[in-house]
Amino acid sequence: MVSSHAGCQTARVRAASGVGLDEISTFLGAVAWPLVVLVIALFFRKPLTALLRRDDVQVSAPGGFSISAKSQVVATRALMEAAAKSPETPLTPEDAESGVEVAALGVEALGRAPRILWVDDNPSNNRSEMAALHALGMHVTLSTSTEEALGQMASVGAFDLVISDMGRPGDRRAGYTLLDTLRQRGDRTPYVIYASSRSRDDFDEAVRRGALGCTNRPDELITFVTNALRGPRV
Repeated sequence: MVSSHAGCQTARVRAASGVGLDEISTFLGAVAWPLVVLVIALFFRKPLTALLRRDDVQVSAPGGFSISAKSQVVATRALMEAAAKSPETPLTPEDAESGVEVAALGVEALGRAPRILWVDDNPSNNRSEMAALHALGMHVTLSTSTEEALGQMASVGAFDLVISDMGRPGDRRAGYTLLDTLRQRGDRTPYVIYASSRSRDDFDEAVRRGALGCTNRPDELITFVTNALRGPRV
């Protein structure tokens, strides 16, 4: 009878307070963990982002599409490999990492895998750049000629961006030939020239013809890709 009486007393106390032990425990846990994380961050004097950036961490974006930390590491390494092919335009690991992080945010904001059409008669020359895009969750379709590219755009459907080299067999300005044809047809797909030159004159001509620009730097290419995913088609 004593234990029964004690149980009744406990029940009365719980009913009176409206809060049970389970609720109190849950509340304390919810309050304690953020404090623990904050203390750890202050103790080791590292930003929270540094504590959370491990290769096996994957953060879900609001749309459910996310780029894991490991994938971003792979993309950064691929970007550095691409830049190593042009020693005259060095790329620091910090700049490569920063560009990849911004691109990953752009992909996550889009909420799906971007579709890129890459036109080049020697696609193996851009293996590292393509690897970086793949690591960032992008689907890259290859084309080796202007005619093939136009056919793919007509049959496969819309792309988020077209990346093209400049000269191809039989047409040393094939990049502009494809761009002009698309614009004449009313196709406003974002377009980037990825070729050997990034001079001011070449850049201005590319923009005048309707491209986002031209470059021979992989980090600038990633920036163009990010801008294409962010901006509206005009």
